[in-house]
Amino acid sequence: EEVLWAVEAAQKQKLDLFVLGAGTNVLVSDEGFNGLVLRPKIDFIKVKGNSIHAGAGALMADVLKAAAKAGLSGLEWAGGLPGTLGGAVRGNAGAFKGEIKDIVHEVESLDTKALTFLTRTNEESKFSYRSSIFKELGGEEIILSATLSLIPGDAKMIREEIDTLLAIAILI
Repeated sequence: EEVLWAVEAAQKQKLDLFVLGAGTNVLVSDEGFNGLVLRPKIDFIKVKGNSIHAGAGALMADVLKAAAKAGLSGLEWAGGLPGTLGGAVRGNAGAFKGEIKDIVHEVESLDTKALTFLTRTNEESKFSYRSSIFKELGGEEIILSATLSLIPGDAKMIREEIDTLLAIAILI
């Protein structure tokens, strides 16, 4: 609701809007940005059964830790992935032969034109190589949260796999 309020306020004042996650891979011009920079701190992480429902502002490292602690497998490839869950979903982040599209069940977003909340399935998110409908729409939808479907596993083995992939990532 606060994101909706901020979007409405920016529209009333005819301001451009830029959604900033954790700020990884962002370079700002010396000229600045003449508009509203929105950095939603929607960073909750909830584990329920074999799913994780997390806010778009949750750091991928924290989502990965929650999965490992709960003994949920399928996200190990994301070890070392910078940024937030929202950014990972928007850009269909991937590494080590895994992609976020492989585990996203659904995504909740705000349509900034209709000013309505949406829930998109994995299929409706139109994931492709390093892209999604959210990226294709150029900011017309702001990702608020996502639900990830994982599989039960051994917490110790999951942690070992994450550590192995992190070590490889450091060497690359």
